[in-house]
Amino acid sequence: MWCRRKTMCGTLDYLPPEMIEHRSYDSNVDLWSLGVLAFEFLCGHAPFETPNQQTTYQRIVGVDVKWDRETHLSRDARDFISQVPTWTLDSPLKLYTLCPTLRPPPSPISHLPFSLSAINNS
Repeated sequence: MWCRRKTMCGTLDYLPPEMIEHRSYDSNVDLWSLGVLAFEFLCGHAPFETPNQQTTYQRIVGVDVKWDRETHLSRDARDFISQVPTWTLDSPLKLYTLCPTLRPPPSPISHLPFSLSAINNS
């Protein structure tokens, strides 16, 4: 079970809607930031960036991404960025399904009886 929080902290462009709306949230909001970061790496700017704070807040809460301005992005990149906020940290398989190259290599201890994978397979 994840701890629920209601504090507001972080860089404006990376804040998830839950924080802006002062709703409780858990560590899954980090996945929102991953999507924002991926967008920024690929496009050179944050997806909700505006000249003023209030408009940026409105665009974040409305998930108002201007995809038409980012014509260089592949469909796969758009799908990846769009789907990141729907993931949860307790189901990383979704990430590995979309991006198999991110799947971690098998652990050298996964066959040992005390490892999590051995416990899950028994």
